[in-house]
Amino acid sequence: MKKSVTIDYDEKNGKLITRQEIVCFLFALKNKIIQEDEVTESLEQSLQARPIKLDKNNLRNFISKKKEILKKFKEIPFAKFKNCPLEVLREAFCVKVFQDSYKNVITNLTTFNEAYQKGYLKGRGNFKKLGAAFNLLNSEEEILIAANLEDYSGVKELLYDAFKEMQEQTFSDIKKSLYTLEETDLDKKASEDLGVKVYRIGKQPKKMLMHVSSIEKKNMQSSSVDYFEPKGKDNVLSEYIALSYVDNENLKTFRNLDDYITVIYGNNIPQDHLVAISNKDAFVAYEWPGKEVKEKGEQKGVGTTVSHQKQMFLGAKELLNRTQTFNEVSILRRDAAPQNPTTRPIAVFCRREISDSDVSFAKQYGLPIVLSNANYSYKSQWTDKTRLDNTDYLEM
Repeated sequence: MKKSVTIDYDEKNGKLITRQEIVCFLFALKNKIIQEDEVTESLEQSLQARPIKLDKNNLRNFISKKKEILKKFKEIPFAKFKNCPLEVLREAFCVKVFQDSYKNVITNLTTFNEAYQKGYLKGRGNFKKLGAAFNLLNSEEEILIAANLEDYSGVKELLYDAFKEMQEQTFSDIKKSLYTLEETDLDKKASEDLGVKVYRIGKQPKKMLMHVSSIEKKNMQSSSVDYFEPKGKDNVLSEYIALSYVDNENLKTFRNLDDYITVIYGNNIPQDHLVAISNKDAFVAYEWPGKEVKEKGEQKGVGTTVSHQKQMFLGAKELLNRTQTFNEVSILRRDAAPQNPTTRPIAVFCRREISDSDVSFAKQYGLPIVLSNANYSYKSQWTDKTRLDNTDYLEM
């Protein structure tokens, strides 16, 4: 009788390992695609346990070996994978055609296919080849191994085009849904008492793009440095700002907004300021073109603020639904033209009470305050145990 398997993984690392990846690892080990050593031997024993439990070292080793397996699969002719498990065929196809893992490819293709079928993509007629690749990856072994890889040339670029279009449309959906300062929410008495406009929104459902700053309320000091202005290419954090898309039912942020100055942004963010949208940390970095060259302590050329989290979302609602800790909508503080204005927040945000630091910051930057009683929260620790299908993956 086939046994179902539950994967437990290290909570701090939060890396989810799929059945697909396990099958490929054991296949590569059995066929000496990767060399057996103390690392893989210990890892293999962990993968064969019921339930599977990976400690921190084995989790790191699995991720390292996974990259090595993809590299090896790319070097092996596709025809050599005949009679291999379906999982191995899928991995080989994706790494050769998309230069990416099956896990990443199928996640994006599934979202793409839903958008394609619903007519969500404006460039719908250009993406037929992507639809064919999606159907192929959901086919049986004999159909997949018979595929001519030349028929799928250019799909990697098409997938990127689809990703860009869906990211831009999702960003547009987000901006359309954002709370705008409404005169009906203005608390005149609080505004007069504090000397700054106060908008009270209670527990009404409001969607916001929120940035929890690094300015701690209890230790806040006055500064002549503008927090929101770019400060040069030497620090990626000065080039972009990380926002979280939240509402009163799904409102998690990177830091505790009760302890740090928090601001919200409006729907006036230029579309081309978007860097990334991710249902987790987007890991934004500042990259230089080609090989890094240093002259007089400075890197040569013009860099780009980028994220390697290539996630597709079918609109703003799906982003919220797929957020488990906190999401990130990262935007440029200002585009490449120095004369263009910086994208700035529309208000300071407070939960339940307004501190003296909130008032001082609001006055310094000429911002109103939005006060809410909704049950907002910062990121929480969470665990996820994924039950695999009822297949004994050890039977190769």
